[in-house]
Amino acid sequence: MKKIMALLLLAILLLAGCSAPASPAVTPEIQQKLDLLVEQLEQQRQTLHVPGMAIAVVKDDEVVLTHGFGVANVETETPVTPKTIFAIGSSTKAFTSAVVGMLVDEGTMSWDDPVTKYLPYFTMNVESDDESAELTLRDVLSHRTGFTRMGLLFASGQIPREEVLLDATKAEPYVPLREKFYYSNVMYMSAGIAASKAAGTDWDTLIKDRILEPLHMDSTTTSGLQAEKDSRLSLGYLWDEDLQDYEYKPLRNIDNIGPAGSINSNVLDMAQWLRLHLGSGEYEGRRLISEESLRETWTKQIDIAQGVGYGMGWMIREWEGQPVIEHGGNTDGFTAQVAMLPESDIGFVLLTNASVSPLPPQAINLVWDTLLGEVPDTDDGAVDYEPYIGEYIANFGQFQDTVFTVLVQNDRLAVDVPGQQVFELKEPDEEGKWYFVISNEIAVSFERDDNDNVIGMKMYQAGMTFDIPKEGFEIAPEIPLDELQKYLGSYRSEQLGITVEVLVQNNRLAIDVPGQMVYELYPPDDKGLWFFRVTPDISLKFNETPDGNIASLIMYQAGQEFLMPQIESKRLPTIAEIMALRDAEGNEAALEAMGDYRIDSTTYSAQSGVRGAVAIYVAGADRYRVDSDYGKYGYGHTVVNGDRAWVESSFGPFKELRGQLLAQAKQGHPYVMTGDWRDYFDSIKVIRADMLDDIEVYVVELRSGDLPAMTVFVDAATGDVLLSKIISLQEGGIGIPVTTRSEDFRQIYGIRAPSRSISSNEQTGRNIVEDETIETNIRLDDDFFILTPPEE
Repeated sequence: MKKIMALLLLAILLLAGCSAPASPAVTPEIQQKLDLLVEQLEQQRQTLHVPGMAIAVVKDDEVVLTHGFGVANVETETPVTPKTIFAIGSSTKAFTSAVVGMLVDEGTMSWDDPVTKYLPYFTMNVESDDESAELTLRDVLSHRTGFTRMGLLFASGQIPREEVLLDATKAEPYVPLREKFYYSNVMYMSAGIAASKAAGTDWDTLIKDRILEPLHMDSTTTSGLQAEKDSRLSLGYLWDEDLQDYEYKPLRNIDNIGPAGSINSNVLDMAQWLRLHLGSGEYEGRRLISEESLRETWTKQIDIAQGVGYGMGWMIREWEGQPVIEHGGNTDGFTAQVAMLPESDIGFVLLTNASVSPLPPQAINLVWDTLLGEVPDTDDGAVDYEPYIGEYIANFGQFQDTVFTVLVQNDRLAVDVPGQQVFELKEPDEEGKWYFVISNEIAVSFERDDNDNVIGMKMYQAGMTFDIPKEGFEIAPEIPLDELQKYLGSYRSEQLGITVEVLVQNNRLAIDVPGQMVYELYPPDDKGLWFFRVTPDISLKFNETPDGNIASLIMYQAGQEFLMPQIESKRLPTIAEIMALRDAEGNEAALEAMGDYRIDSTTYSAQSGVRGAVAIYVAGADRYRVDSDYGKYGYGHTVVNGDRAWVESSFGPFKELRGQLLAQAKQGHPYVMTGDWRDYFDSIKVIRADMLDDIEVYVVELRSGDLPAMTVFVDAATGDVLLSKIISLQEGGIGIPVTTRSEDFRQIYGIRAPSRSISSNEQTGRNIVEDETIETNIRLDDDFFILTPPEE
């Protein structure tokens, strides 16, 4: 802790020593804003645990700010300066699209050329109604190929570029061509290699000759191996929340996908890159790329989410009506951000030595607001934001168990809506509503419990109110849950042509309207009306039979009544009944009889086209090991031993797991899904009855500690877990939704278990695991469940 405090003191001292001399064109007001920006960035750097970083700001073709913050090396406390070199990660992509644009200007290439024109072997199995469809340069440069990340092909860093591309031709598409945005480094790399073939050279030389040398970017390299020879290269880090310290992250060798992310640079050089773009392709009187081609890279080619699109090497969004052209970059130990407001002729680059830091993307609005807005007055009566900060779980509209994060950005409370942006909030009005800065039509308020803890957020939009509970706080039932059971079931309206489902969500009675959302209800009033919580304009009433059963419901909306007879009652089973259905007691006895065992399986990553082998070893309820072998693509070992766990692989450095990552690994033990869930989870809730592929299922929510909830779909007849949904946590707090289908159930050693599983997520696509053999009552030594760092 003393070392951390020393670093913070050093960082404050550095604030006065790393800025470039003030430009004569910088007015006192602009200088005041630049000073304020530096101060705000330093505050955010410390708050978000970034060891070191540097920024450059370009305005009107002039570099008006360069500044270093913190340290490049935690151990030696070497200060960051504007000369310090960082990996820029995927900010590299815009360099590749620019050189393609230069070749388009010369007539050597065309944006809509098929990639096979330059790489004949790159024949991808695209999905399209057009049988002759091929991937074009525009497709691969804008991530609209239908292929996912394909990380297995390059993660080891050992497979040469063109071999990676050749192997990629075995991959299956995830969605049809040009249908949806799917980020893929391998697909993007193909454009860089195609450009180098068209130019008769290699990509590294092409970037150096066409961009780095003309812009005098003498400190910039296209190779991590080359950058490591430069004493100015910063070390990379990840903040370990459990240890409250920085973890060193070696620079990952990603030279084998160079065109997608291997450039290393400093802010002095990157400022020249900004000048080229803000100069519409001209730099110091010399045109390197036509304005037409440059702006084509800035033109949206596909939507990412509402308000956000992708050009070619650039993300496209807006700030106060102006187009923002930006792209981030992440690689082990480093996060970068390059952003421009061409209409205001301003841009900045922020380079950090912290993995997956939220600071660089958050800096976009911070820079614009500070430099283009009014100088803010100090307010000693500021609201304390700390109670509101945290994660909130949204279930409305298009959001399903989606995490909204409330944070502080630019000295304002803000809401991070996944897939959209971070929305800053105005201070609350007299009703306690915090309106969005960008729109007076949307606001939020916060709910507190009797102990004054913030337990939820309400969002107001289009006359509706959406409840968003805070993670970790359970909504107390307003009506005993057993009293709600009689209402559960399916109700049919022939007039509307729909069947609705009445269920329990967040300990409240709710109604699932197909094609819309699950609407939670207020308890009934003295007339028996259950009003929708989103709007008082819709309500419903249940009609009971003399014996207390529910015959129908009537929905009231816009002066109309819709009668919906109940077509099926769905009393939900108790937890004990679910455990009996699954034969949890018998499963645990069978597991004990199996002793130590080994399962050998095949694995197939469909969207990478890679096959491998997996061996799982289990010794009791607290020890297991997974060994994965993907041949030339690499290997992985994961070991859990009681309260310790480790990961070793060819895809990254050796790591001992702690905190949530350790808890997640323990939850991955094969006993967990097979045994009695009451032994492994703190909370078990039967949420609703549902249908899955014409099979009646019970949807059950499982919670353990502070891990994200796991949702499982249990076959109502057999007890088989047919489907599970989890949020897979990664380093840096990133969560990836993963869905796993289980198939081909068999009775094996007294346990009914699946022999095939298909896991899918939108990062890597589908992974299919098929069990082949199982060997029981084997002997596994204690040392087998311990991993130690490999010798250097």
